[in-house]
Formats: sequence, C-alpha cells, structure tokens
Amino acid sequence: YNRKTVVKNLFDVEFSLRDNKITSKGFYDTGNLLYHDGLPVCIIDQSLIEDFYKEINFLKNLEKIEVSTINGKKQKSCFLVEKTLINGKSKGKAYFCISKVNDLSGYRIILHPDLVEGDCEGNIEENNRIAT
Repeated sequence: YNRKTVVKNLFDVEFSLRDNKITSKGFYDTGNLLYHDGLPVCIIDQSLIEDFYKEINFLKNLEKIEVSTINGKKQKSCFLVEKTLINGKSKGKAYFCISKVNDLSGYRIILHPDLVEGDCEGNIEENNRIAT
C-alpha cells in the first residue's frame, strides 16, 4: 500500500542535545501512545543524532524502553529532552526514542500527541485558509 502524508500533520521540531540544536520536521501521530516515566515519547531517526554516538558518555546515559509496534516488542534506546519546541512553541520535557524513521515523506521525528494537541487545530485552520 502507499503511505499518504497529511501535510497538516507536519510540524517544525527543535531541541537541544548537549548544547547542539537539532531541527527537523515531525509528524503528528495520533496513534503514538508511548510514555516513559510519565512523559511522552517521540520517535527520532538515528541519522539526526549519529554524531552523538561517537561519545561514550552519551551512550552510557541512554535508557532502554520497550516499544510495541506492529512488528512486535523491541528494546530501544532513548534520551530525555528538557524543552522541545513545536512550531516555535515550548512544549516542555519529552523522551526521544532512537529508531529508523522513513524520511521519504519529509519528516524524521514521530511526535507524541501530548506535544501537539492544541496546536493541531490552529495548524489545520491555517492550512484550510491557505487552500481557499
């Protein structure tokens, strides 16, 4: 089947990781119900943070969480981000779980609904305004 990307569900994502700014497009996935220690979990493509894999201290600080997908359960490495910006708005703490995200549709982060809710309606209204 063909996967369809809904443009209105794409958001600009920015956060700092060890004093380096990471920016990418994120896809608002209403089905992402992952939580770790009570915080939302986003999925990030490992290519966005490959440079950090060279630092032994970074690797030592990664936590492991169990992620269930249609392919089964797997242990994945994750890290805590103190402040995530979605379309320039501060959204607070979230975990980012490292995996492979197919970026053929223009995004490399799968966002948790807790980070997007409230902004999604405005984004849809803006896209509808532009379309008319």
